[in-house]
Amino acid sequence: MKTTRLIITILLSIMSAIATAQENKWNFEFGAGASDNSGNVDNMSLKNNSSIYYEDSTLCFSTSYKFIFQMENGRESNKGINGSLNFDFYKFGNWSTFVATEMVSNHYKGYDFKTSALAGSKYYFHQKPDTCEYSISAAIVYDNVNYTDEETYLNKEVWRMSLRPKIIQRIGSSLMFTFVTFYQPAIKDFGDYIINASMHLENKISAHIFLDLSYNYEYRSEIPSDKYKHYDSTTELTLKIKL
Repeated sequence: MKTTRLIITILLSIMSAIATAQENKWNFEFGAGASDNSGNVDNMSLKNNSSIYYEDSTLCFSTSYKFIFQMENGRESNKGINGSLNFDFYKFGNWSTFVATEMVSNHYKGYDFKTSALAGSKYYFHQKPDTCEYSISAAIVYDNVNYTDEETYLNKEVWRMSLRPKIIQRIGSSLMFTFVTFYQPAIKDFGDYIINASMHLENKISAHIFLDLSYNYEYRSEIPSDKYKHYDSTTELTLKIKL
């Protein structure tokens, strides 16, 4: 019930934001596709994601969600939702500051519910709008996690550092390549860390239709119990509509 209410709340928020986006000519993206998962989840899953994005010389704002689901032999085998909200200030200068929050829920990976809040700064080595971006960022992250292990719920709060190099590069007229890596050790215990790396190759098919191929790898040094694995990897193929 908690997950259902959360999904409904996020969908209503996204729909409201879409209406606002259309009024102000912001950018809207809708995607649907499939993911091939390994690690804690080892199957093919359906996925849906949407995002709203706005930027000017002072503020860059984005909000997004991703929902994945899979049934096997009449039984649920994967269900997860991710939501995020980001504010980036003075993006087009050499330095910018940002604040963000993220929510994750997928008990098949051991997360009953996880919320993160972070604040930090980015340095841009080189950037051209709609062409390339090379940057590195550092942030302080607050994680509040409810781990799920069958009937046992383990709560944990931890402060982390976050280091993130990012590369965005246009390849030809229709391909955009993105590579991002996060390294997030706990401030009080560097043995407790998260590594998250992702790659995207987005192909522009027409003015509003895109095909995205992505790969994501996440490693957690600490897991709630031996029932779970330290890593999860996902390969996704997504058809996107951008307005």
